[in-house]
Amino acid sequence: MNISELSSAVPKPIFLFARTAPPSMALQSAIALQGMRWAHCALVQTQPEPLNGAILLLLNAARAADWHVFVSPQAARAALSVQPEIAVWPGRFAAVGSATAEALNATSSDRPFYQGKTCVLVPACGEGAQALLDMPDLQQLAGSLVAIYAAPDGLPLLADTLTARGARILPIPVYRRIARNLTSEQIEQCSAAHYAYVGSVAFLDALLRARGGKPVFVLAPSARVAAAARALGCASLICENTSDAAIAAKILLSNFSNQDCFQ
Repeated sequence: MNISELSSAVPKPIFLFARTAPPSMALQSAIALQGMRWAHCALVQTQPEPLNGAILLLLNAARAADWHVFVSPQAARAALSVQPEIAVWPGRFAAVGSATAEALNATSSDRPFYQGKTCVLVPACGEGAQALLDMPDLQQLAGSLVAIYAAPDGLPLLADTLTARGARILPIPVYRRIARNLTSEQIEQCSAAHYAYVGSVAFLDALLRARGGKPVFVLAPSARVAAAARALGCASLICENTSDAAIAAKILLSNFSNQDCFQ
């Protein structure tokens, strides 16, 4: 965990990033402009699911998919680690952001996705499930089979919205999230946070465990995570575009000193 301005004479509120990646420089600057310090803790790690009989059945069914949708870089790497042949399957490929598309390209030696003959559909503006769902290619999907490569809890916004558009959804759990064992220093910093961006419900649960159940103001990447935060006693604010630029803009536009912006 890295935390800025530890030696500040007048302690400032701490904004904790409970997600895999640390904040970009632009996001750090947005935190500083709001008069806060930042901290980062990757509370959860990912682990590819083993290629068992159940997963193999799902992957065999996915060979006929019209779309292959990857929800994170971890999902891309895990899917191609358990089934490299995905790279040569028919159908179109989509990713929730450029980092996920790049992970597909880096993982596949046989078929370059991002720069090769098969183009990965990536959101034109921003990143995240909603940004991908806004793409014109995914509006009319009546009768299409869509394989979604994710963790078991997945991204329900993707599945629910694509189902409403007529798609048949095939969820494939290619990795799982596991809470990390935290040091006493990490637990102390999690407990001291005033605000937190949580990357998923798994990160939210891990953060509140580290805090002994003490609520925190949550900036959430989806309505589902925001609802989970509220159910656990945390006020929440939603930023469905998960790019650092969008999170920074949300922080700059929101008056964090007036906590009424959280619901």
